[in-house]
Amino acid sequence: MVNSLVELAPHDAEVKAALLQMVEKRIRMMTDLIAKAQRAGEIRSNLEPFQLAQQLMIAMAGFATMVKGFLDPAQGLKVIDDLIDSWT
Repeated sequence: MVNSLVELAPHDAEVKAALLQMVEKRIRMMTDLIAKAQRAGEIRSNLEPFQLAQQLMIAMAGFATMVKGFLDPAQGLKVIDDLIDSWT
């Protein structure tokens, strides 16, 4: 998805629209899961679920890019875990 976003979306409106739809769906799903975790007391309730979902999407896109040769996957997962831990 990240490759298509970077390489194709700027030049192909159909690809861009499909990717936008996928990203919006993922962010909605993550927003709902984050809100559920807030109701369960697992994530601080003073944080905005949509903002956290966007943070996570950006972090995951960076992870997907960096593990292609620059970062050990375990290190990347640790960074993602640290991000999520900062919400508690």
